[in-house]
Amino acid sequence: MTEFVENPVRAVEEAEGAFDAAVDGLAHALKERRREMDVQQQGGESGTRTEELRIVLQQYRDLTERLLKV
Repeated sequence: MTEFVENPVRAVEEAEGAFDAAVDGLAHALKERRREMDVQQQGGESGTRTEELRIVLQQYRDLTERLLKV
């Protein structure tokens, strides 16, 4: 807070940089999670595959709900 008083422009620029880094990190983590879920849904036998797809669908739904709460 002291930095804002001394140099408000710099303080806001640093906050903006921190926010951008957090958004970039979140985007990277979400892309990696999606890649993992894509790998999960590939292959397998018919019965097993249906169960795997059900699990992946639930993961997508849960992840989307959590994102919407942010």
